Amino acid sequence: MKKKKVILYRAPSCDACDLAEKKVKSLAHVSVEIVEINPQDEKDSPEIKKEVVEKNGEFTLPVFKIDDIMYPINSEKELEEVIDFLS
Repeated sequence: MKKKKVILYRAPSCDACDLAEKKVKSLAHVSVEIVEINPQDEKDSPEIKKEVVEKNGEFTLPVFKIDDIMYPINSEKELEEVIDFLS
């Protein structure tokens, strides 16, 4: 079975990001790339920040990117929905 490729955009020192990373890494059939973004640094990943704002209306982390679609995570329920989708 081919591994599903997922990108997780996260911030340093972010409890929700830590939880999202832990949960997605527990899925054996998922290949995850972790991209750390500093939300306070305007020059850090502006294209990703713009894409998240277009999808979510604001810049929040963590965000999963699956098949070129952004999934901002604003609650534990949304995190569980993405993990269920990947399972």
